[in-house]
Amino acid sequence: MEQTSKLNSSKHHFFGGSGDGWGKFKNIANLNTIYLGGNGDGWSSVVRPLGTLPVTLLYFTAIKQNKNNALLQWKTSQEINSAFFDVERSADAIIFNKIGTVAAAGNTTTPTAYSIIDYSPNKGSNYYRLKQVDVNGRISYSPTKVLLFDVDNIDFVKYYPNPTKDIVNISFTNAAANEALVINIINEMGVLVHQYKTTYNSNNTIQLNLSAFAKGVYFMQLKSATINSTKKIVLQ
Repeated sequence: MEQTSKLNSSKHHFFGGSGDGWGKFKNIANLNTIYLGGNGDGWSSVVRPLGTLPVTLLYFTAIKQNKNNALLQWKTSQEINSAFFDVERSADAIIFNKIGTVAAAGNTTTPTAYSIIDYSPNKGSNYYRLKQVDVNGRISYSPTKVLLFDVDNIDFVKYYPNPTKDIVNISFTNAAANEALVINIINEMGVLVHQYKTTYNSNNTIQLNLSAFAKGVYFMQLKSATINSTKKIVLQ
């Protein structure tokens, strides 16, 4: 069975509940898509604390160093009672794990720069975000950034046509039959702009409609229990 996903429809909502994998607030997608989730869902990329935010973040970047390292850098313009930053990484933009902690400046109105290196990124896509924590335990998250590292099984997945004006077909090995599939779409700036989840029982081709996206370069990741593939897609 083929399935077409129209990614930017304002009526395209995911309504979730406790532990469903979708989060409560939208900050990594800007396609009029709203994700409503519940407790422990693993997707809440934004926590909005009451009162003044502990940190004003100027930028957060992820840069590929050599072939095996990821340099993560960020800068704040001011901090109020900030305690520390947890740097979190994910292979699928759903489940994030802490890979390091950096002490914060505390209270300052002077721009402050921070950095950390990930010496063991995953093969394929690596999604990074900052968890900002203040002394009262309030937290907020940065936008998610993505770095791509070489994978072994990219030949098992085909993306076509490429370039495309709208439709992209993704075909993959039968080994992924009956597996939960996650498709992540990343823009040229390394920001995750959309995530699509499904399970295919009998057909190994997925069809996506990208006509709502701005023309340009995107990276598309297909991930399952046995596949981790990323491909550069040109949308004309």
